[in-house]
Amino acid sequence: MLRVLVRALLLLVVGYLAIGYASAFAQRDACRDDTWAEVAAHRVSGHRLGSTDTPLRAEDIEARVAGPFLVEVNYLVPQGLEGTLHVRTYYVLPWKRTLRGTEEHLIELMS
Repeated sequence: MLRVLVRALLLLVVGYLAIGYASAFAQRDACRDDTWAEVAAHRVSGHRLGSTDTPLRAEDIEARVAGPFLVEVNYLVPQGLEGTLHVRTYYVLPWKRTLRGTEEHLIELMS
């Protein structure tokens, strides 16, 4: 009886993780598109050292699966020798996605 319960519990955990990662993988492009819509609406642009302002492109936005039911989207806005890395985390389900949090990190582009 105990073996049956342990197997059922393991099967439940593996099923939960499989659904979570599959959901995150399926929603990656949609999360990237949501972020791009906001970036494009705000006309975000950056500039590298010695160049003019350059607007961000859709290709500058990256999305990755951060865990079961989690997608992380990030993009870098260069400002001369420094840049700001923007990170947005989405909680995703097969039928919806929700913005869970945002972060900004100032980083040096040249050391």
